[in-house]
Amino acid sequence: MDSCIIKNECIDEMGAEMGMMDAVADITRKAMAGLLDFDRALAERVALLETMSIAQLDSVWGRLELNPGAAFLVHHLKKRNIKVALVSGGFTHFTHRVAERLGIDYAFSNTLEFDNGKLTGRVTQPIVNGQGKATIVRKLCAREGVSLDQTIAMGDGANDRYMVSQAGLGVAYHGKEVLKAATPFHINALPLHALLYFLPIHPVDSDATISANASLHMLNSHPDCPVDLSLAQLLNTP
Repeated sequence: MDSCIIKNECIDEMGAEMGMMDAVADITRKAMAGLLDFDRALAERVALLETMSIAQLDSVWGRLELNPGAAFLVHHLKKRNIKVALVSGGFTHFTHRVAERLGIDYAFSNTLEFDNGKLTGRVTQPIVNGQGKATIVRKLCAREGVSLDQTIAMGDGANDRYMVSQAGLGVAYHGKEVLKAATPFHINALPLHALLYFLPIHPVDSDATISANASLHMLNSHPDCPVDLSLAQLLNTP
């Protein structure tokens, strides 16, 4: 989701809220380039955010912006009965809200641990890392009765390479070099809805009922999205 569906890196914004922007962002850059183990990088950054309050998290939510074409892309995929999942190494506090605003069917990400309304500096298990993302997609395929060859996966960082490389169509969106090496399909300069031109479902002008530059906070919520299915429930399915 981060730097893909939305412009922001949520954990960097959280760092800024806590006066730790430089330290958090430096770890983020190294992790996205594949220079640091994701689990270790996540643990180190979240530890720096200990005592962050829910009010501060909500302040971060208010600053999130969609990347151009995000709402347009989801709208056209959903209009053609294509299920959409948000699988993120970020946090449920943000991913589920984004999914609700965009009408995304599934959302899975990491869960922050709280004590008395403040972060403990830890996340709960299981961790949604690179391998975890790939596993989630496979489990969703089984749930929806489709094969991996019928899936599309798109991401921007090292943590996406396993998910992207196993998909029928895996796309690197403004991707780091380690991700570009995992797939021949790249979007390097165009907005998110350029993905539609890889598919036989090109939108036409008369179908443009939502702006390619729609604002996250101006969109109406979809109360039935995402599906009420926890990560643990999904992973425990056959």
